[in-house]
Amino acid sequence: MSNLKFSILFVLSLTAISLGIAKEDTPFPDIGLEKALRAQIGKATEELKEEDLQSIAEFDAAGYYIENLTGIDRLENLGKLDLSKNFIKDISPLANLKKIAFLSLDRNRVEDLTPLAKSTSLESLSLETNRISDLAPLLNHAQLVNLNVSNNEIVDLTPIRAMKGLLLLDLSGNRISDLSPLKNLQHLKWLHLANNSIQDVTPLAELKELSFLGLKGNPVAGSDPVDDPTSRKLLERGVEIDIVAGSSEATTASATRDSLIQDPLLEELIRMRIKKEEGELTKDDLLSVQKLDTDHYFAIETFEGIQHCKELRWVRLFKFPANDLSPLTEIPTLSYIQFGHCPNLDLNTLEGMRQLNDLYLSDCGIHDLSFATTLTGLKSLDFDDNQVVDLSPLETLVRLERLSFENNRVEDLSPIASLTSLKTLIMNGNRIRDLTPLSGLQRLWALWIIENPVEDLSPILSLGNVHDLKLDGAQKNLPSCEEVLAHIESIKKKKR
Repeated sequence: MSNLKFSILFVLSLTAISLGIAKEDTPFPDIGLEKALRAQIGKATEELKEEDLQSIAEFDAAGYYIENLTGIDRLENLGKLDLSKNFIKDISPLANLKKIAFLSLDRNRVEDLTPLAKSTSLESLSLETNRISDLAPLLNHAQLVNLNVSNNEIVDLTPIRAMKGLLLLDLSGNRISDLSPLKNLQHLKWLHLANNSIQDVTPLAELKELSFLGLKGNPVAGSDPVDDPTSRKLLERGVEIDIVAGSSEATTASATRDSLIQDPLLEELIRMRIKKEEGELTKDDLLSVQKLDTDHYFAIETFEGIQHCKELRWVRLFKFPANDLSPLTEIPTLSYIQFGHCPNLDLNTLEGMRQLNDLYLSDCGIHDLSFATTLTGLKSLDFDDNQVVDLSPLETLVRLERLSFENNRVEDLSPIASLTSLKTLIMNGNRIRDLTPLSGLQRLWALWIIENPVEDLSPILSLGNVHDLKLDGAQKNLPSCEEVLAHIESIKKKKR
């Protein structure tokens, strides 16, 4: 169909290079959205056909600087969608996605949830760090199992009271004081309420299935949980309470564990994955676990026992205090790890994981990449939002096809000059002046260098495949910019 024929056009005008904006006559006006789609389908420049779009059931478009979602409703069979770390405000194009079950819009600019009012297929919804104050559009979402609305501007929880199927609920970082709408959520297992204005937790007393309660940063957290009748009742039932406690008792309650999985919250996550709420977890149960993936925060303190999950392939977890990752190295099938907001990690415990293909470590307090030298199977490495200066430990990672290190402190690119398999290089927000070391990376087709003090763009002229280039305003004013843009346009014409 001719109206679906399009390519990632890099317009010579200054506005076309600005973040997120492409030509308006394409089915996907946002260049970031189009790029994410092409990466998903595996078509760099070829025509995107209707059957291509219909084939997408899961779509990861996180961190593509997307502003405009126009056209996304063409993905009619989409069941799982990750749009986190973009610049999205208007989500109205999502209203027509009738099969969407898992949706993440973390770290965007969303204010109005009205377009999701009729998205009754949603089971998991993550909206962390947006500008949301009103949950009323979610009033009829009784089917939700997981809901994360942390770090917003929410005061009223009334719309949540009908979500009786909720198992996980993250309300941390809002303006909440009244918990009474939560009292009927009888299946709730995990509740995070940190950094609100809560003084009274009495409405939580009858949550019979609750296993974790996070209360740090609330007025109620200034008292010993043993002195509060409701907290004491929850502790006696074995609920783990994360709170700044007084002197007489520990802040968590957990019995000595005979389970194969030593951490109760890790066990809870596994049970949700395999849908086994009761009974002993057996080795056969653990062999059925292939993926641990959640947008919610599980305060896992140890991974001991996870090595029994011998078929585990994918792990995606955030904000946990555990630092020893060595149990993961004993899983021969584990090829994908994504951790975020985990500053305590001892990454040296990953040494020797040659089976690992994809590693994502955003905001983990990383200064030193020496842990990566033995991870020679890596094809994709992301350590955005850290404090890395030296890239030399990456010299051994000759299979790398995708490398992202946004918002670090890198100045010298020479250590990655020999990584000739690289196709995507994202390094916005560093201290890079010289692009010369990139001149031999002939497979490179995506290069993002926004917010770097680059002095000369001419090394890009030696690259014969780059057609996705992200520049900032200062870089657009460099003398070599016009010639570079013409070079990229000629590359795109050859590939059409």
